[in-house]
Amino acid sequence: MRYMAFVLFCVCLTGCYYLLTLASLEYTTADEIAALLNISASDDDAQLAKNVLIITLAGLIPAFLAHIYEPRGKWLCVLIAVAGTVFLHGNTGIQFWDPVGFERFMNSYFYADNPTGITLGTTLILSPIIWLSLLTFVKPARRDKMWMHPD
Repeated sequence: MRYMAFVLFCVCLTGCYYLLTLASLEYTTADEIAALLNISASDDDAQLAKNVLIITLAGLIPAFLAHIYEPRGKWLCVLIAVAGTVFLHGNTGIQFWDPVGFERFMNSYFYADNPTGITLGTTLILSPIIWLSLLTFVKPARRDKMWMHPD
């Protein structure tokens, strides 16, 4: 039963991360959001910075949830969520179970001569991993070592 709960949790994290990053990676939706935020669509650097910021903040959610709810399998959980999100972004606009999703994602983001795509694809893949490593390796300060501790 524990494995089924783990798989269900990974699927939920994948869906959550996919939906949070969908607006940043789909340019028509990002242009609509930019129009709502009064960011000119012609300003490519501001648009790229906004998309990278959105993807980076979206990467915090699966990393934090995996760190809290799956402490033993958090790395596997985040890797499954990132792989599933890459697969779903590769299959955007067609059937989501098509096994060529990874190849489509790599072709459209990494192998095209588009530096914006490379930046967004790298941010999508690395942001939950970086957040989880920060959550794992940065330990909070202990109360007994604080200088204002009453003892």
